[in-house]
Amino acid sequence: MAPVEFEDWVGARFEDLGYRVKSTALSGDHGVDLVATRDGEKVVIQCKRYRDWKISEHVMRGLYGTMQHESADRAYLVTTSYLTAPARTWCRGKPIEIWDGSCLSSMSTSSATAPSPAAKHSDRGHALSPRCPRCESVLIERRNRHTGEAFLGCPSYPECKYTRSLPLAAS
Repeated sequence: MAPVEFEDWVGARFEDLGYRVKSTALSGDHGVDLVATRDGEKVVIQCKRYRDWKISEHVMRGLYGTMQHESADRAYLVTTSYLTAPARTWCRGKPIEIWDGSCLSSMSTSSATAPSPAAKHSDRGHALSPRCPRCESVLIERRNRHTGEAFLGCPSYPECKYTRSLPLAAS
């Protein structure tokens, strides 16, 4: 798969999750390949289609800086490779989510789409399990007591009060 095809495939996975996705220019994109929005949330996505290279801490620092420069809420690194241990350590506690080679492999063997963010996984579960950017717990589906609306919340509430909206279901 060519790099542009990989970016298109990644964009389609985010559309499956309810995001509106826009591709950036092929050059001068400051490391951002896709910008996705949903319910007022903005995320930047960097795609790295590597065979033999691991993603370094330097790459993650650049993505984090770009996320801040773009005033995005979160960043995603989507790679066919893997992160080095220092890169994974550096990302802890930051609003960066990683879809690595093993993640993408399980997505392509189960179905061509990313799992629903409402899917419930154990803490040692699937790499795509949405995690709290503050405490790294796997987010769980909760319901607003007043409206009944579903959302993702940190299981360590009330110590951590992080929440994230769920995508609207297609009618």
